[in-house]
Amino acid sequence: MNIIDTSTSVRLDSIKNSEIRNIPLFDIKRLNHQLDHLDFENVIFQSKSSVDCFDHFKFISEKKIFAIGEGTALALKNKNISTLVPEKFGSKGLIDFIKRKKYGGNSLIIKGAEGLTIVRDELVNLGYKASEILCYEREKFISYSHLRADYDRADVIIFTSLFSAEIYFQELFTKNSRAIFLGISQRICSCADKFDVKINQIDYFSKNLVKDIRNII
Repeated sequence: MNIIDTSTSVRLDSIKNSEIRNIPLFDIKRLNHQLDHLDFENVIFQSKSSVDCFDHFKFISEKKIFAIGEGTALALKNKNISTLVPEKFGSKGLIDFIKRKKYGGNSLIIKGAEGLTIVRDELVNLGYKASEILCYEREKFISYSHLRADYDRADVIIFTSLFSAEIYFQELFTKNSRAIFLGISQRICSCADKFDVKINQIDYFSKNLVKDIRNII
């Protein structure tokens, strides 16, 4: 079975499992950024890439660190950083978690350019100060012709971001595609109607990912 993982970062088990190939659909470009102040109690990382591209960990070691989801939490764990993670991943899950646990205070949000502003807006609505640092941006490739053969042969394609799904359906998808499409969140799967396809949700961080994929298809 030929499984393509569209993530910009390779899962460790993907390296060991020849059935999963990592073929990203865009680049991550690090942006210059700095901390203008330290007037915050909480630091929120909105993606794994925000962890990978952030340069100022030494200034936030005494703060409460939040991860928006499991992949982000794992990236922080690999840097030996203790993290608070909501039971339900995503912006809404994080806000509900902060409200329920009463983690008040000003927050610094680490994210990519054009990333969602839901967390910032909700925190402001709750009466807190929330500032953002943009430490990366996503860049489409100039051309996708070099990826067509690989994607045309795919049996399964895993979309790890809405951006990767949109790029695939705009640049590489054909009605003759035989691939099964999987998304790692409801937000990704919800774009299926837009492109008149079906995208099934998968637990991307399952210890038995390939087995889970086989059960779906």
